[in-house]
Amino acid sequence: MTDYRTNLRTAYGHPDIVVSVDPEFDVGTEWLLGFFETEVRRGLVFESGQTVQIGWMVSMLKGNHDVDLEVWEPGFDAMPVNWVRGVNKTLRHLLLQREVCAQLGVEPDFPSLRQSGVVSAGYGTGGSFVMARQEPSGNDSGWVLVAPEDANVDGKRCSLFEAALRNSRLIPFLGLPAGSQVAYSNAKIRVSRDETTVASDSNEFLRRLHASRT
Repeated sequence: MTDYRTNLRTAYGHPDIVVSVDPEFDVGTEWLLGFFETEVRRGLVFESGQTVQIGWMVSMLKGNHDVDLEVWEPGFDAMPVNWVRGVNKTLRHLLLQREVCAQLGVEPDFPSLRQSGVVSAGYGTGGSFVMARQEPSGNDSGWVLVAPEDANVDGKRCSLFEAALRNSRLIPFLGLPAGSQVAYSNAKIRVSRDETTVASDSNEFLRRLHASRT
């Protein structure tokens, strides 16, 4: 991975923020560093151990031996969260979620992976699922995640992070606003809101997303 850093120490006496990414995601580093620089310019002080929401992801700042603040992210391999150095998943998820919203012509409304959703018993056990978003409120993201065979079965609440561990294919769609629906099957992806529908059999981005089984 390559390290990128802010110039906050020289400009504001604030610890520099360091983000580490693989080359394929370095296109997003300028935006991310700019986010931190803007917040410090506004007077915010970041500290080691602090968490920051970036898109739906929650990242953690950790001090290093150079007294910089490195950005760490969830590893998506265990509960509770296993923190790993870098922002590869953070930027990848952000880019995917923004692009899904763009294909539908809507603005993103990112939840937090700490927020809850309603998940049916069979969700995550197969390749197909349906997800719909109601208005979020407090810790409720508004998302309902259902396996097709559980259509008439009440679900239970869990964090979106836990839901993503059970089936990571939901991640690209989590930034969709209330009123959105997603049907994901082995045959195709269909995303809709109000009168607008896009599907992987006619939309190139969704076709590639479906082919990647991400």
